[in-house]
Amino acid sequence: MNRISFFRRTVVAVATCLAVSTMFSGCSKDDDGTITVADSGALTQEVYADKTQGTSGVTFTTSDAWTSSIAEVATTKAASPAWISISPASGNAAGDYTIVITLSPNLSAVDRTATITITCNGSTITISVTQKATLENGKFPDDITFMDSRGNVVIIPYGAKSCVSKVISFTHGEPWTSQAGWQDPENIIGVPVGDVEGEVVTLGIGGEIVVEFDVYITDGEGNDIYVFEVGPDVEATKVEVSTDLKSWIYVGDADGSISGVDITGKVPAGAKYRYARITDIKGQPSTWSGADVDAVAVIHPVLE
Repeated sequence: MNRISFFRRTVVAVATCLAVSTMFSGCSKDDDGTITVADSGALTQEVYADKTQGTSGVTFTTSDAWTSSIAEVATTKAASPAWISISPASGNAAGDYTIVITLSPNLSAVDRTATITITCNGSTITISVTQKATLENGKFPDDITFMDSRGNVVIIPYGAKSCVSKVISFTHGEPWTSQAGWQDPENIIGVPVGDVEGEVVTLGIGGEIVVEFDVYITDGEGNDIYVFEVGPDVEATKVEVSTDLKSWIYVGDADGSISGVDITGKVPAGAKYRYARITDIKGQPSTWSGADVDAVAVIHPVLE
């Protein structure tokens, strides 16, 4: 199973605090405070998933001690997001400072932005840092590219992390295969391998398997879930999703071979699901005992 390795990303901002009078080392309490930025273009930065520094440093001059705060943009989460931090977070006197902004790996599968606010008495500046979820080539780290049964090129973001991580339950149908190499439900875990004994589970006629992902299934552009069905027969499966393993929502049929299901219009907007149930559809012409499933993948994953 692929593992995703990430690097810590840092954005360096250089802060220079200068005294405004030759008689004093800093501003008096009566001063409003000022912050002057050398290059306003450096206040907005964007880094790709594989970059370790910002596009440039941020140099500014303050007239007194300063403090800082960080808030994530367009989120309902805590005001100080856990994925970004700065050190030092304040300066208690005039002097030279280097602010190091450190980002945790972005596993949300979407870009995210935080605003850093530097405050000197009544004066402030803001630095916007966007951490993309993709590499410079537009792909996700460690993604898997494949071609579906209709000839479409599809990407599984984050590779194995967006595939089945656990089998919750398995009820095989009848008739079912007698070959042990195709009976283990855990063969469905991980990335698609192909029609290989020991890597595929045969559902049996009408059989079903309930699986869990380390990511959330969400609605995006095009198909959202892919079922990798292999073997000489092309056998469709019914696909359902759930948040609690109790209530299930039918989102469509995967047509067999490598086929996807689009959940648009079938689930509430913004909904996300951890579980899927894949069921062999009875009544299909078959020389084998039901659909043979190699893998199930989430195409628009969200990790939290």
